Amino acid sequence: EACATSNYWKQTAEKHGHEAKLISAKLVSNIRQTQKTDANDALAIVQASQLVDVQFISGKSVAQQELQSLLRMRELAVKQKVAL
Repeated sequence: EACATSNYWKQTAEKHGHEAKLISAKLVSNIRQTQKTDANDALAIVQASQLVDVQFISGKSVAQQELQSLLRMRELAVKQKVAL
């Protein structure tokens, strides 16, 4: 499931020779039938991965993650400056 650290784990898995795919968190939350727990999330991820027309998300590269971090830090700095 694509979440905050999923790109890191995808990169790590691929370094060790595994094929890793990310699934949209929105898709998983739509499939989850009950409240959010680790077990229910795991079941929903498995069910989502077996859908016929599921579209997997391409993960971010390290450079893309760095750029995203810079943009988020800039947004936070602007927000704090405006708050002052």
